[in-house]
Amino acid sequence: MAHEWYLVFGLFAAALTGVPGCSGYSQDDTCQATAVAGASASMPCASGGATMVTTLVGGTFTTGGMANAGGVASTGGTQTASTSTTRAIAKDIAAGELHSCAVLSDGTVRCWGTNSYGELGNGSIGDSQNPTATPVSVIGISDAVKVTAGSSFTCALLAGGGVECWGLNRDGQLGNYTTTNSTVPVAVSGISSAIAIGAGRSHACAVLRSGSVMCWGYNNDYQVSFNANNNGENFIPFPATVEGLTDAIAVAGGMNHSCAVLRSGAVECWGTLTVGTWGGTHPQPFVVDGISDAVSVSASSGHTCAVIGDGSIYCFGNNDQGQLGNGTTTLSDGPTRVTGITNAAAVAAGPRTCATLHSGELFCWGVLDTNSCPASPSSVPVQVQNITDALTVSVGMYHTCAVMGSGTMKCWGYNNGGALGNGAQSLSATPVMARGISNAAGLATGGNHTCAMLGDNSVGCWGYNSDGQLGNGTLMPADFPVKVPGIDTATAIAAGFEHTCALVSDHTGRCWGWNGRGVLGNGSTTSSTSPVVVSDLSAASQIVAGAAHTCAILDDGTVRCWGVNSGGQLGNGTTTDSLVPAPVVGISNATALAGGYNHTCALLTDHTITCWGGNCSGELGDGANAARAVPVRVANISSAVAIAAGGDYPQSPLDVCVGGHTCAALANGSVYCWGFNAFGELGNGSQDSSSVPVRVANITNADGLAAGVGFHNCALLHTGKVACWGYNSGGQLGNGTTETSLTPVGVADVSDAVEVRTGYSHTCVRLRSGSIECWGGNYYGELAIPSWTTGCEPQTVSGF
Repeated sequence: MAHEWYLVFGLFAAALTGVPGCSGYSQDDTCQATAVAGASASMPCASGGATMVTTLVGGTFTTGGMANAGGVASTGGTQTASTSTTRAIAKDIAAGELHSCAVLSDGTVRCWGTNSYGELGNGSIGDSQNPTATPVSVIGISDAVKVTAGSSFTCALLAGGGVECWGLNRDGQLGNYTTTNSTVPVAVSGISSAIAIGAGRSHACAVLRSGSVMCWGYNNDYQVSFNANNNGENFIPFPATVEGLTDAIAVAGGMNHSCAVLRSGAVECWGTLTVGTWGGTHPQPFVVDGISDAVSVSASSGHTCAVIGDGSIYCFGNNDQGQLGNGTTTLSDGPTRVTGITNAAAVAAGPRTCATLHSGELFCWGVLDTNSCPASPSSVPVQVQNITDALTVSVGMYHTCAVMGSGTMKCWGYNNGGALGNGAQSLSATPVMARGISNAAGLATGGNHTCAMLGDNSVGCWGYNSDGQLGNGTLMPADFPVKVPGIDTATAIAAGFEHTCALVSDHTGRCWGWNGRGVLGNGSTTSSTSPVVVSDLSAASQIVAGAAHTCAILDDGTVRCWGVNSGGQLGNGTTTDSLVPAPVVGISNATALAGGYNHTCALLTDHTITCWGGNCSGELGDGANAARAVPVRVANISSAVAIAAGGDYPQSPLDVCVGGHTCAALANGSVYCWGFNAFGELGNGSQDSSSVPVRVANITNADGLAAGVGFHNCALLHTGKVACWGYNSGGQLGNGTTETSLTPVGVADVSDAVEVRTGYSHTCVRLRSGSIECWGGNYYGELAIPSWTTGCEPQTVSGF
């Protein structure tokens, strides 16, 4: 589903002076309370816009008060702590597009996730392949009371009233008169008395103690300001006063507009609003009719929501995905009440809008799609499971985070870039143990998914699941093995780029996943998230999957193939796809098969090899570069004992000319490869392709081979060790680096492997113990360790 560019970041609290009820504390105008050394004090600070930040100096403290205008407070009950056991805990949180940040009770800030522009504030810029999956400390901030996050930048409100920002600054969103990015916090110019902050996608705003509002950054829709000094500039890299606001207590930024809560409870907005009574561009603030007692406000790309004093929530703007929460997807000209919410403490609007209740429960509505959870939009609030003590919540583009009453944080949704902060990895350049597998009897790796045949003859799969290739009846990715229903007598498994197949005990086949060109072999082109029976296949003894075709050896040594045939990879003399198994011409003595992107090879009983299909790079090994729709013999190979075939990333099943390659292990333990060699796939120290076999360097004791849909290969050695060569951007060679190697390198810490398989950017081995270890890219959970996938259940942020 195409996503509108929704963004809203954080809840924006305002502070009032003279909040009563704080005993045993010294108190400033922002109601920041610091316990007197050695004292014991209570903190029942009331509502009304106060942001409570407590720093324990000595003695004990108790907390127990109601949440206020976006502020952080207890939801009831008491909590005690002493200096001997107190640690910094989370007080506030903000979710950006692919990063998150939190303010701790000691005034420091920690951030995690993507760091392409320095938005984590730790003085570095991260590799997009290796985002920070656990929190890192922001440099130089020790007195923060609030944090807010834009698309790729972050800002913090300091106890003294200053504001500091870091990250992307292309549109002046750091507010320091420049457009230079910064990996560490820089002071927003001229702001020294701020009491609240808020950020949109590329702009930020601050409420000053005087009640005025200043904004900076992207201004194409007047979401920053319009006055005599800046008269509609596209971006304003310094704080500019929003004319007409003199008594604001809170502010929020959307993508193209901003809104403020006034001391009177009114809400005023400016910028471009897409729909409703106020649709159009508003260079100066206008009063939102129908809201008169707001305590907080939050803005997204096309809608805005406000918490009202009685605990209800009203929203206005876009409603095509149910983002107004009123049970419809019908546009509302004015504010409409969110269904079923009567005791809201705070709201955060975004692609999904979420509200924390005074009871600690948390509800969300709007675009709750497969990039977040659950798997469909909802026009009414849906309770987030397993959260009962939420204090505050923040919504990012694809993920959501909340602070718990204990001071811990939980995040859920899409984890690309490490935004969930749960220590998940995007890659591992050395082997890691796959979770939940201890009795593997077989192994298969697809493009970005992995499957294991288990000792009880069932099959478990994990990783990417865009077309149902995991076989569990869903399209949700999994970073742990999920059982394939209906498969409990498997004898062999194979995985293509987006499909998987198994042979079962009666020698018939079952396949699942993508089926656009008949790759499942059941006579249709309908994809299936659960196994379907392969038509007209019996007496099958082996099965292999290419990128988008499948082949099986029958008991009599003949071969049948089905699926995509654009390069002749089905070997039936045509280039016409087949929706059911079709006989390969001229083969009656096959003992093993290998499937590349658009070519196939068979090892015969006389230890020769024959190949067919695409041949642009010489992957058929016959000394030519012409495609063959029927098998041709590989030159100079007469003692092969194992074969493997790989190929270029399948840009389209219609591609005929791609970079394929093939390898063979010989009886003497040597390995030969032929075909495409731009990334060292042939392992001979060069990058020259070859249409005839060339010897792989430094391998003399190979037992088995693996070549995936990608650019790397691996050999299983007599010793149980594994050596790999070729492309290594995801760490798929397993030697602890991401450097491509033109010759074999040893995989770290693997010494008892009995099977090896390669995917597009990952590799797995089955160990003698029945365990599986994997390494390389983990972008969809293909290593069966926590990954950059969807986390439907709230994930605890590491380190808190």
